[in-house]
Amino acid sequence: MESKFTGSLLELIAVSMFAGVVSAFSFGLLVPWAICYYYRYMADHT
Repeated sequence: MESKFTGSLLELIAVSMFAGVVSAFSFGLLVPWAICYYYRYMADHT
């Protein structure tokens, strides 16, 4: 089975930066949420 990424590079960068900023501003308290947000995006677009 072949898997392809269907999102755009700009979206991937934005999602990664958003997850990082949320983690930084919450002093690490929202790291689990940010990781799930990133992996949910990746799962939806592959």
